[in-house]
Amino acid sequence: SDLPPYLANKQYINQNKILLLIPWAAAGPITRSDNDQNWIFRLSIDDSKAGQRLAQYAVEEKACKSPHLLLENTGWGKSNLNTISQSLEQFKLDENGVTWFEWNTKINSAKQTFHKIISQKADCVIYVGNAIEGRVFAEAMASFNPQDRLPIISHWGITGGDFHEQYVSSLHGKIDLSFLQTCFSFNSEVLSERGAKVFAQASKLFDDTLKTPEDIKAPPGFIHAYDLGLVVIEALNQMKISGNVEEDRQRLQVALENITKPVKGLVKDYMPPFTAWHSDNKDAHEALDLNDFCMASYDQGGIIRLKTGK
Repeated sequence: SDLPPYLANKQYINQNKILLLIPWAAAGPITRSDNDQNWIFRLSIDDSKAGQRLAQYAVEEKACKSPHLLLENTGWGKSNLNTISQSLEQFKLDENGVTWFEWNTKINSAKQTFHKIISQKADCVIYVGNAIEGRVFAEAMASFNPQDRLPIISHWGITGGDFHEQYVSSLHGKIDLSFLQTCFSFNSEVLSERGAKVFAQASKLFDDTLKTPEDIKAPPGFIHAYDLGLVVIEALNQMKISGNVEEDRQRLQVALENITKPVKGLVKDYMPPFTAWHSDNKDAHEALDLNDFCMASYDQGGIIRLKTGK
């Protein structure tokens, strides 16, 4: 689910009372309405906070003193700029610089970009973009001499496609790559009883494609959608269905804001997942918070492994 269409149509969605449940898209503004109508609910990364985790990891784990921001030139990329910059300021750091890139960036352009970033004495790159461009930039970084290559701290957009296949075939051991995830994994060394039960159910339903947890190539999409489904079911259980579509849609929107029982999901227990929207309650329609955001990396088989979390 790409963000630009959501951002472009946010006002239309809210004015027409179209319930939108988001398990993937991350741009901060999407769940923050400009008025008292808010029909957009998210159980996913929230970029009003994600930049804090990226900046913290760059500084505390990668010891970056001069990070360069490499951002997709879209509403999603722009929504990350202030958050990352403000988070770096908390560590008394300024970004080394900001480079905006367009969709379909080619390898020569990516190499030129990194040549400039390296010449500016950056010591790491914080990347916000998707898998298509992520593959190009990763290949470009790997093309430099080992002593010149910089660590890349990435948003999770790179995990949404087949980047992992390229990583296994040509990038493992050549680049230092970490990326954002939420703090649950089916690939944990010790999988919780709840997680094991959910995967067993999924593998039974999709026995031709899901045989091991490694078969889930973009885990957050599965995990968030599952938890969001549980939240919707609980909201439906707490409301009376009349059969009138418009009326029931309104009741469901209200029910989602007023769930009274804990919803036991994979990422966490939601107590409650959402609250009533008000301009003074900016996180009302955000089910996850900064404590639910972790960092991860690919292993040699292209499997996502959390560096921290459950």
